[in-house]
Amino acid sequence: AFFCWAGVAMAKKLKIPCILEVNEVSGIKRQRPQKLVKLCGDIERNIFKQASAIVVVSEFLKRKVLERGVPGNKVFVVPNAVNESDFDVNIDREEIRARWGWDDKIVIGFVGMFSHWDRLDVLLETFSRVLQKFHHARLCVVGEGLERAKLLGQAKNLGIEQAVIFTGEVTRDQVVGYI
Repeated sequence: AFFCWAGVAMAKKLKIPCILEVNEVSGIKRQRPQKLVKLCGDIERNIFKQASAIVVVSEFLKRKVLERGVPGNKVFVVPNAVNESDFDVNIDREEIRARWGWDDKIVIGFVGMFSHWDRLDVLLETFSRVLQKFHHARLCVVGEGLERAKLLGQAKNLGIEQAVIFTGEVTRDQVVGYI
């Protein structure tokens, strides 16, 4: 949001409302390292103050925006979504199941960037308990991110690495098949 100063300045000049979408805030651990965090935070607070409304994608981000002094009635959560028409295709899920040896398996999945806020460590821990009861279960983790090495190590330490597939990044059109 700290790069959106021009939008709020222009809205003020034109005397029109400014609805700001916030996907991250300064100072939180994220995929890419941040520079000039204090300066960005100061600019961000000013932008938040001037925006007519702020839309965030999660309760986590709403809390972070509220912590910066924004009134609660100005912040709205609109979770990420998908275009349902993307799922109106005939996907050959059997090809993916055969590729990974999932013919008779129950598959639990995650698709995204491996960020600490996704709490994939909890998913792996929970899956290890599921696997004790349902030996035919598999966990498919699609994507990449900073947490990958830690998650691979955790799967090994839990003794579940044979039941967890880390696919790496896949193309956008392949994501639907995995889901």
